[in-house]
Amino acid sequence: MGAADIRLKLRESIAEAAKLAAKEPGRYEVGALGWVKVKLSAGEQPPLDLLEKWIDESYRVVVDKRLVAMLPERGLPAVRKIANKRQ
Repeated sequence: MGAADIRLKLRESIAEAAKLAAKEPGRYEVGALGWVKVKLSAGEQPPLDLLEKWIDESYRVVVDKRLVAMLPERGLPAVRKIANKRQ
C-alpha cells in the first residue's frame, strides 16, 4: 500500500476487479497471477467497502495459512463486530 496506489493479490474477486478495470482503466489494473492495482487520487473518495473486502481477501491469500486460521470468518472485522454488539 502506498500513498498513490494499493496492490492486492485476489482470487475470488478477480472477475469483479477485471470488470472494474474495463470500466475504469485509469483507476483499476489487473495484472498477471491475480495481482490488482488500485490507483488512489487526491480529493477523490476511494470505494472503502470494496477496498476493505479486497484487503481482507488479499491478506488471506498471501499470509501463512496458520495466521488465516486465527482470523474471524469473512465479513466485518472482529473489532467492528464487537463494537456493533455494544451499541
